[in-house]
Amino acid sequence: MENKNSSELREKAEKKLKPDAIPLGNLSKTEIRKLAQELQIHQIELEMQAEELHKTQVQLEQSRQKYFNLYDLAPLGYFTLTEKGFILEANLEGASMLGTDRRSLIKKPLSKYMIKEDSDLFYLHLAKVAETENKETCELRMLKGDSPFYVQLESIAVYDAEGNVNQYLTTITDISERMVAQRKLKDINETLEFRVKERTKDLATQANVLKREIEERRKAEEARKQLQEQLYHSQKLESIGRLGGGVAHDFNNILTAIIGYSNVAIMGLKEGDPARTYLQKILEVSNRASNLVQSLLAFSRRQPVSLTTSDVNTIIKNIKTLLAKIARETVVCRFHLTPDNYTIMADSDKLEQVIINLAANAVDAMPEGGSLTISTETAELDDKCVKKYGLDKAGKYGVITVSDTGSGMDDTTKEKIFEPFFTTKESGKGTGIGLSIAYGIIQQHNGCIDVSSEPGKGSAFKIYLPLVETKKEAKETAAGNCTIPTSGTETILLAEDEKDVREIITMLLEYKGYTVISAVDGEDAVNKFQQNKDVIDMLVFDVMMPQKNGKAAYDAIKIIKPDTKVLFMSGYSEDGIINKEIREERLFFMQKPVVPDKLLKNIREILHN
Repeated sequence: MENKNSSELREKAEKKLKPDAIPLGNLSKTEIRKLAQELQIHQIELEMQAEELHKTQVQLEQSRQKYFNLYDLAPLGYFTLTEKGFILEANLEGASMLGTDRRSLIKKPLSKYMIKEDSDLFYLHLAKVAETENKETCELRMLKGDSPFYVQLESIAVYDAEGNVNQYLTTITDISERMVAQRKLKDINETLEFRVKERTKDLATQANVLKREIEERRKAEEARKQLQEQLYHSQKLESIGRLGGGVAHDFNNILTAIIGYSNVAIMGLKEGDPARTYLQKILEVSNRASNLVQSLLAFSRRQPVSLTTSDVNTIIKNIKTLLAKIARETVVCRFHLTPDNYTIMADSDKLEQVIINLAANAVDAMPEGGSLTISTETAELDDKCVKKYGLDKAGKYGVITVSDTGSGMDDTTKEKIFEPFFTTKESGKGTGIGLSIAYGIIQQHNGCIDVSSEPGKGSAFKIYLPLVETKKEAKETAAGNCTIPTSGTETILLAEDEKDVREIITMLLEYKGYTVISAVDGEDAVNKFQQNKDVIDMLVFDVMMPQKNGKAAYDAIKIIKPDTKVLFMSGYSEDGIINKEIREERLFFMQKPVVPDKLLKNIREILHN
């Protein structure tokens, strides 16, 4: 506004002063007074403008000082560059950083003061600033004389009225200390990383060693638990077996007396006598009781077995028809028998019993029908498998597999299936000793049974039996159908500690014409043989007796008379070694309860041979 008023007054004054202007003498007093007043106002305005101009000059000087303080004395290097990177202006710090004065920098390319390898970075930096129209930074190396140092450039573009880059405003910050610190930190980090890697390797190695040790300890603990469970299981079976065997021993003696007295009674009755029918019933019940005793002995693994070389495929073929009948119409029965040599040492009757028992259990597990498969194969078992299954030695084994597609079992059930009196069947449909008996029989064959099963996926029982190299021996059969006599006149020394058994056998033999000398134990038997050695033709000894067992008594008598003939009897032997010695010496043996006809035939056969 002040400038406008001054301009107007100036214009009026100029008009008044023109040659063609109206002379002052022509002006009226009023006009002259008015003009004078305007001149006074204009003078005052000029004075005020002069004062404002003075203030502006003072502010400008202050601004110059601030600019000097902010620009020239700034701790950063300030540079104004052309669009091509030439220096237009630099502050004191910038010149100091480059080791020169400001005047020598003007019109010099800033790249001149950079390490040659980094000058390209500088021009890429300016190009990026021009493209983005934003403030950009970059790091590179500059020179102070011959000494390089690290800097950070920060630039922004200045545009002209047409929008073209006119200048660049650039700050330069010395970051050498930071770079040195970073380099040291990097070296420290690399050292730490190296140490960490080495330590990690050591820890990984130690961890692997520890892991192996833990795994070995875990396996050892599992093996210990497994062996402990096997020991517990074996001890439990052993204790129950001892009980069962002891019961069987006493029961066999009782049955021997019952069967013996019943047979003697029948012999004294005429045909058609009603008492014969009752006695026959007693014998039938006694035979059933005898079968139960055999089961107890099999379970307790104290039942004597007659092991001969046998072909397993032949055993299965002999019961193939029976197995098919067991399978019923709803169950498909399949057989897969290996063509390989499959000869083992086995008691064929006992092995048939095991297979039939497993097949019957498999069928019971498939009430809605399914598939029963019986197969044979051979396998080479190493020490690990031998340890797992509790076998005697590694080598070739025959494998009988009885598998089904039935309901299967969980792990808890699998652990108990061989325990006596454990059954998954309904009440009244199973005794719970079938698998226990099978387990005992296979143990007597120096083999084992392994089971694999899952609920809903069926079960598979695998029987492992050691193979033998010898060929299967043909069973000897007696020539013709000649009947062996059951009576005789020879003298027999009978040693039996059970009074009832001793009396009935004595009665039976005497009834058939034999002379019997009775002994109550092994020691008594040796003494009576010494007294009657010239007249005694044969010995009939119980195996287990007080004072001296039957085998020991026979060994003592054999010294006196080496060719003495003997027949051993046993309901159960507490010491299985004695029965084993009897079998190895191929001595004649009868399992109690003694059936009179079989006893008499065996005696005649021994005496005849």
